[in-house]
Amino acid sequence: MTKLDSVIRETLRLHPLNAQGMVREVVAIGGPETPDGLLLPQGTHISLLTSTMHSDPDVSGGDTAEYDPLRFYKQGLGGGQTAAVQVSEGYLSFGLGEHACPGRFFAVNVIKLMLAHLLVRYDIEPFAERPGFTALAGAMIPKAKTKVKMRKRSVIV
Repeated sequence: MTKLDSVIRETLRLHPLNAQGMVREVVAIGGPETPDGLLLPQGTHISLLTSTMHSDPDVSGGDTAEYDPLRFYKQGLGGGQTAAVQVSEGYLSFGLGEHACPGRFFAVNVIKLMLAHLLVRYDIEPFAERPGFTALAGAMIPKAKTKVKMRKRSVIV
């Protein structure tokens, strides 16, 4: 399952569901000041772009524009069945720290079950051309008219 975890993690790295990442509101009266002197007043919303963080070669390693399904497997990240849900400062698909998504364990297990079902029971043809993504309320989702060619297998492997 570690290879499948790597595939899931790499897919979420390249196409994060929430492109805006962690959004926070300044609650301190007067607000903090950035290292370069910019004052962030109370009520200001700050966010970290997940896609920018995930495309940094110093963080993700290698050619970050290229989809490498075994990127995290080769890096030896995690063991067992937890690599896809691990959070770090360089991987923000599920947030970070005490605010990390508590449902990430359930979500990744559902993804694994769905993928296992599809891969065992269906022949799936790749796209001639990769479909694009569209932004919807801060989330990046496949375009609505995206179609996949699938055929149910007569013999299940």
